[in-house]
Amino acid sequence: MLLFARSVTDAEERLGGQLLADLLESDPASRERLRDRVSRHSASLDGPVVVAAATVDGADRHRASRAAVALARRSSGLAGEHRGAVVVVVPSEDPRQVGDDLRAALAELGGVATVGVAGTSDALHGDRLVTAHDEARRCLDTLVRLGRRGAVSDPAGLGVARLLLGDNDREHVTAFIEATIGPVRAWDERRRTGLVATLEEWFASGGHLKDTASALHVHPNTVTQRLERVGELLGAGWREPERSLDLQLALRLARLQDG
Repeated sequence: MLLFARSVTDAEERLGGQLLADLLESDPASRERLRDRVSRHSASLDGPVVVAAATVDGADRHRASRAAVALARRSSGLAGEHRGAVVVVVPSEDPRQVGDDLRAALAELGGVATVGVAGTSDALHGDRLVTAHDEARRCLDTLVRLGRRGAVSDPAGLGVARLLLGDNDREHVTAFIEATIGPVRAWDERRRTGLVATLEEWFASGGHLKDTASALHVHPNTVTQRLERVGELLGAGWREPERSLDLQLALRLARLQDG
């Protein structure tokens, strides 16, 4: 009986995963025809829904997928592994809560989940579900590039990093990075130094010399020398509030592009 029950569960998971893939990959006309399959699977996706996409460190991918399926089933949603990520689609108007719930479910397996989320209405109409999934995946990719392991975010929660979610402004972003920290990056590339890393840690520590040195595992005098070199490359006034804000933004965007 246990083997039979497990076989039924496995079959339901496979069918749900295939249905989820069909919803995310099919054209709009075909997606409309999937409503009956969604209904037969006891899922309810006609109203507002949230899409969550996660990567998991430290947990078996199959177990993570099963945990996501169990979470989605409790909310009349769908889940499965899709294009290398654990994806959940559930009825909800609160993307962050869905992301937090998925992260918690995966944490019970001993893993650390990083989750991107996005919401939409009437998921089975047109390309809305596909668009929401794409947004959730871009959020996830951005979190991973930023090194924000274990974080949950929707597009709005990414702050300035959201600039790189679209392709239209990439040239402007690249130009901004080059104009702001180009000389520092070029110096590191030519001489294999760590000026960019030093700047990042210096800003992250609130400008505290000893904390920066500790984070980089170097002597405070080394940090001082590097910051002096930064001043030579960027010119006077780089520590002033307006300039430092631009520098922090450029550093963050550069890390995203290089990710």
